[in-house]
Amino acid sequence: MVRKRLINEKENTRFIRVKCWQCREEILVKYNKGTGDYVKKNSWHYWTDQEENKEKYICNACLLKFYYDKPKEYLKNVTDKRKRRIFTSYVYSRIISY
Repeated sequence: MVRKRLINEKENTRFIRVKCWQCREEILVKYNKGTGDYVKKNSWHYWTDQEENKEKYICNACLLKFYYDKPKEYLKNVTDKRKRRIFTSYVYSRIISY
C-alpha cells in the first residue's frame, strides 16, 4: 500500500493519498487534529473490524454501492450495530456522498 503524506500549506491541513481497494480510485484522507489521527470514514477496517482489512481504504462511491446495491454484503461485513447506525447517519447527513 503506497501512502503519501501531504500538507496543504494554504489551509494548513494534512492528509494521506491512498487508493480505494474496490475501484482503485485515489482518495484523500484528511487528518483530524481533534483526535490526532486520520479520518476513519474511508477506512474499511474501521467499518468491518477485521484484521485483514487493516490497510484497505474505500471511496465514498464504493461505500454507497455496498449500502444501496449490495445490502446483504454490507450487513455481512459491517456487523457492529453501533457502526451501522453511524454509517446510516453519515449517508443521510451526506458526510458520505458521491
